Amino acid sequence: MVNLLLKNLSMSGKFMWLAWEFFKAFKWVPLLAAGFVILLGIIAVSFFGSIPYAIAHMQGFTLYADMSQTDLGKVRVWEKRQVRFRLRNISLEPVTIIGVETTCGCTVLKDQLPLSIKPGNSYELTFTFSVSEKLAGKLFHTSARVFTNTSGPILTLVFSAQVEGVDQGKQIAPVKPSTTIAQ
Repeated sequence: MVNLLLKNLSMSGKFMWLAWEFFKAFKWVPLLAAGFVILLGIIAVSFFGSIPYAIAHMQGFTLYADMSQTDLGKVRVWEKRQVRFRLRNISLEPVTIIGVETTCGCTVLKDQLPLSIKPGNSYELTFTFSVSEKLAGKLFHTSARVFTNTSGPILTLVFSAQVEGVDQGKQIAPVKPSTTIAQ
């Protein structure tokens, strides 16, 4: 009866009828696809610990930052802030951080390099951040590129801050520009 009714409708009705017949014939396909995605997720979590780690590993990264971007909120001119990024070695070999390059002299790595991280282990890189009065009232972004002894992609860590004016009578000496390279 339903089939007879659909056949008498316009072209859109025929399309709907065809779609219904296709769904009846292949209703297991969406279930199979969903099952496959769930299976991939279980494998990723069991082998890498999480789906983001698995994706980073497939992209060729050896280090994974739990948060590669952070917002420091409001920062006063010349105020020193520490920024920490937890890095995890997601490869099967030890990874050595041999250098860090920042986009601004206002950001300096606090850790001594070279720094080796064993497979599956994490390390917290610490940066010191301080900006001059010429950035007062601006939203400021800076980044740090982390170089390793591996041939994978370069990990980039980004942070931002809203720079406020300087307190009268209290100025802290600026941090000098630098690029940290292992010796």
